[in-house]
Amino acid sequence: MLQRCVFGLARSVQFNIDAFEDGGQVGCDLRVPESDDSIAFVLEPALPCTISFGRIILIVMSTIELDDKTLRRTEEINDIGPDRRLPAKMRSFNRKVFESSPELALMWRRVGSQPLCGGAADRRRDHLLGFTPPRLALLHAQHDPTLPFQGRVREAPLGTFYNGNLCSSSSRRLGRCERRWYMPDRVNRGGMTFTSLQFGIFVVVVFGAYYWPPLRRFQVQLLVLASLVFYGSGQPELLPLLLLAVLGTYLCLVLAFDNRAVFMPIGIVFNLALLAFFKYKLLFIDPAALHPTGVAPLDVLLRLPLPIGISFFVFHNISLLVDLTREKQPPRLRDVFLYIIFFPQLVSGPITRAGQFMPQIGPKRLADVDFVEAAKWILTGFFFKLYVANNLNEMTSYMDYPLYETVATPDRWLLVFLYSYQIYADFFGYSAIALGLALLFGYRLPINFNLPYISVSFSEFWTRWHISLSTWLRTYLYIPLGGNRKGPVRTCLNLMIVMTLGGLWHGASLSYALWGMLHGLLLVIERPFLKVLGEASPVVRVARMGVVFFCVTMLWIFFKLPNFDHAVGYLAGMFSPTDNPNPTKLFRNMALLYALPVLIQHLGIGALFDGRLRRWEPYLYGALAALAYVEAGPDAAFIYFQF
Repeated sequence: MLQRCVFGLARSVQFNIDAFEDGGQVGCDLRVPESDDSIAFVLEPALPCTISFGRIILIVMSTIELDDKTLRRTEEINDIGPDRRLPAKMRSFNRKVFESSPELALMWRRVGSQPLCGGAADRRRDHLLGFTPPRLALLHAQHDPTLPFQGRVREAPLGTFYNGNLCSSSSRRLGRCERRWYMPDRVNRGGMTFTSLQFGIFVVVVFGAYYWPPLRRFQVQLLVLASLVFYGSGQPELLPLLLLAVLGTYLCLVLAFDNRAVFMPIGIVFNLALLAFFKYKLLFIDPAALHPTGVAPLDVLLRLPLPIGISFFVFHNISLLVDLTREKQPPRLRDVFLYIIFFPQLVSGPITRAGQFMPQIGPKRLADVDFVEAAKWILTGFFFKLYVANNLNEMTSYMDYPLYETVATPDRWLLVFLYSYQIYADFFGYSAIALGLALLFGYRLPINFNLPYISVSFSEFWTRWHISLSTWLRTYLYIPLGGNRKGPVRTCLNLMIVMTLGGLWHGASLSYALWGMLHGLLLVIERPFLKVLGEASPVVRVARMGVVFFCVTMLWIFFKLPNFDHAVGYLAGMFSPTDNPNPTKLFRNMALLYALPVLIQHLGIGALFDGRLRRWEPYLYGALAALAYVEAGPDAAFIYFQF
């Protein structure tokens, strides 16, 4: 019996598949284009079958015709609550599927859903290690392409699959995503974030207990406990890893006071090994090659998710080892815990040096809290994240592959500049909230951004952008390599090494490495010119500012699209005029509205409110709070959560 199913792609291209019965087994012959990572397909009837192309991604469900009626059925099925139980309507709708594959039914029970639109909403997973998700993902399973499933479906390990977006191929909804489906967690999801209501309640409770007089002598212990609760709310299974990292570092620190030459390097290698395993393991391990028959000998290790914030707390650990082994005696364990896992900076920094943070540890009084400054930082951070970054995120999601293939050439240029504003607003917003939260508990973190887009040189840009990371790299990598003390050739080589490693710190993909390498190359190229140019007139400074901003913005393409082929494809489309359908025609009207706060901030509006307009400052922050609440964009994860 011959049946035909419809395939849909985000590019609104349709493919057909023939499903047939053969001796009681259902097989399928899949015909795919060269770029199979954008395949979105559904097989009917939903029974065990054999498919063969590359790393197998199987989607089992009833046929989706991608019209209004069928999309409503998709909405029905996409109703799996947080309790992970299988709804009755799904049981009846897919009874045949479950009868033929009990393991598949169990797998469905673990699937979660979240009503998000836009390819960038969960970028920290999609961009991990440079892999790009399929454009439709309802249920994934890895399988040997030469064997039928016969009712056995195994969850694929990390890196073998990534979820994507269910996109309509109808002309009136071209490229717009309807639903996003999720497999069991690969990175932090469901835990507290700075913009969640749960986090607000958490901060209020911790703040009240922190300054409660009977608990004052336990303030450090309370913050440590609160930080563990904060981290465990998203990844409780990885709390032992965090504890292992802290305790292992502390042990090496204590031993290094007797033998610094031996135990400090051991501690550094220990932390770098943790970072390398969790962040770069798939560069060296191919899960499909390890278990071609569906049996995974390293399943437990391969399926461990990327610990959120691992890049940041590993750098804190290394700073602790290098800075404090020169002291006369090791610090207390509770102080080490607080320095490493202090919850405002745990997930995405700022990266604070041990010598800056540790002296601040001690009893805090409520009367010493600067509530005004803390409120300013927190309100500013929420405004830039909720109003600016989240709204721009809805636009820049069209930069994701293959959605960018529907975008006309002029809008590709516009989207790149919008992403430049978005990533600044997103990361600056996080850092501002972190600074304000730390002030509430009596700690001062370093400022991480200082108007980077007014830089007149690339070296100045890196003294204004992610200041804590560039300072860490200069202190613990560039200077130990020799810095600029060993001649111009060695200086240039050191710059290239440091910036390339800085790119790889963000992720194990060619795009990240190239992003760092090109920044290093720009630093090398400008060095001889900086000595010649000297002081410049205002006109020349503006021109240099424009050149730096343009180059930095263009390099963000490799940051946004860690898959190198996709980044090159996006760049090619920017320089080859197209008549593609333009779903971004409204961007030109809305772009300035959401990007304007970044422009105003860089033009120095803050200085005016510190001076002549100071009496209007409360109204300004009131307006920021109102806009952040009323005009907040759809919820999206902080971009730097993926690092």
